[in-house]
Amino acid sequence: RRPLEWRVTIRRASDRDSLGMKLGYNGDSKSLVVRMVERGLVQEWNRAHASEAVLPHDRILVVNGIRGTPEQMVSALRASPECVLEMSRPAEVAPGLGR
Repeated sequence: RRPLEWRVTIRRASDRDSLGMKLGYNGDSKSLVVRMVERGLVQEWNRAHASEAVLPHDRILVVNGIRGTPEQMVSALRASPECVLEMSRPAEVAPGLGR
């Protein structure tokens, strides 16, 4: 089965607002892996959008239209007041994910 894909939009009110995610990646990776969701804007997104929550082991494939190296995606996450994330999760992990 194909992985589930969805879009998450996070808006920062100030530069000090934390997304609240710990991310990981391999050197040759084309995505970021969510290692942990902590207190922050992603946790707020999860409360408001339970059927599209960001969970550990989800992958971030694209950040603000950037599909590049993990370093480029992390830079885009840090630099932008609005982050549009294209997410992916293996279908067997979350059969109930809705759009």
